Amino acid sequence: MKKSLVILTPVANLQAANLLGTAFGLGDHNFTVPLGPAESDNPEPEITHYGMLHQASLPDFRDTVFAAKEGNLPPIEWADYGVTEAQVQAVIDALIVDVAETPYPHPSQHFQSVLESNGLVGV
Repeated sequence: MKKSLVILTPVANLQAANLLGTAFGLGDHNFTVPLGPAESDNPEPEITHYGMLHQASLPDFRDTVFAAKEGNLPPIEWADYGVTEAQVQAVIDALIVDVAETPYPHPSQHFQSVLESNGLVGV
């Protein structure tokens, strides 16, 4: 069964989070949805996060992300990516990760639910 996986990263970590996607085998530029505070009165709200929605049919990727959130980074030569393990773990720790065990009627509904739970909207 395919599961919906939503990952949000603070904008300050965007480049590093995309680098992790590459290192974890997902490819480049995965965080493409700009997000900002839901309660903003600003006509052009500040972008505070970027998000990605992935049909997590790749259990290895999903398992790698969850293991990393638990502090178990995969055996990757992080220096080849220009980062240290401590830097990688700091980026991982700042991620908001949610997997939908039961499929939503449409994957975007899962994404929207995670945004609402974190006080964010698309910008």
